[in-house]
Amino acid sequence: MAGQRQKPVELLQFSRGGRGKPLVVYDDGDRRVPPLPRGCRHVGPAARQAWRELWSSPVRAALELPADAALLRDYVLLIDEQERLRAQMAAGKMPPAVVSRMAQVERHLQKLREHLALTPLARFRLQLQVLSGREREQRLAAQSEQAKPPAVVVLDEPAPEPWQPHRDQLGSQP
Repeated sequence: MAGQRQKPVELLQFSRGGRGKPLVVYDDGDRRVPPLPRGCRHVGPAARQAWRELWSSPVRAALELPADAALLRDYVLLIDEQERLRAQMAAGKMPPAVVSRMAQVERHLQKLREHLALTPLARFRLQLQVLSGREREQRLAAQSEQAKPPAVVVLDEPAPEPWQPHRDQLGSQP
């Protein structure tokens, strides 16, 4: 069935780099929408709406504004450009340059959406799990309740050195 694994993650043959390890982020519950990035103050209502939707989605918990600022700025500017190109095309102005640019903008927007985990497939690939503060506390409590291994392991008898025979081997010699 599409979207479901055929095997449990533990049984996968090649469990390399991140496979089977979900990306867990914790939602702090802050629903404030940050101001638009620099250079995006002149954008239209569609881009502003996309910015508000981005920060109201659960993915916002995985975004770090200082680190992702350039990507987020590009995302907002591309949505604004896409809306302007759509308006030109709806008005009947469809020269090849406008159609070509529209295709470029849509391709670039799709790549950004994948990169920022704004699509369901991107979230599935990342195995993104957004947990609330209450779930975080429950996980931490469960981890602290688990039996911890002893800090020091005391051995009754030290292991023999490789060049010395073991006591059992010495007793059997004549």
